[in-house]
Order: sequence, then C-alpha cells, then structure tokens
Amino acid sequence: MPPDLRLTTDPRPRLHTPEAVRRANAARLIAAQLQAYAADPEPRTRPAATTGSRRVLWGALVAWTLGLFTGIMLTQVW
Repeated sequence: MPPDLRLTTDPRPRLHTPEAVRRANAARLIAAQLQAYAADPEPRTRPAATTGSRRVLWGALVAWTLGLFTGIMLTQVW
C-alpha cells in the first residue's frame, strides 16, 4: 500500500494534485483550441444554395400544400 503523502512532512510540493491536473488539462485544451484556430483562420461560410436544391425545396412545399388542401377537401366531403 503506498504511503499517504498528505501526512508527510516533506517540504517538496506535490506535482499531481487534483487542482494541478485540472489546471494542466484546461491549459492543454486552450492551447489546442488556439492552435486549431490559428491553423484555419478563415470562418467557414455556407455555400450558396444551388438551383437544384431550390427546386427540390419548392417541390416539397408544393407537394405539402397539395396534400394539405386534399386533406381539407376530403374532410369537407366526408
């Protein structure tokens, strides 16, 4: 069983305290984020919608509207 270092009178500081580990992890995370940002400084922009995707969206909207109107008319006839 390892000795309990908290009860010793050793004047040397403990290197791996939970707080020291937390600070080191936070520093590593910040450094990694800064490095990633420095590697890609341009913000990512969304490409403009193409004609094909606009046509698909309009088609879906028309189909949904026709379905809605058909459902309304069927409930009126019923």
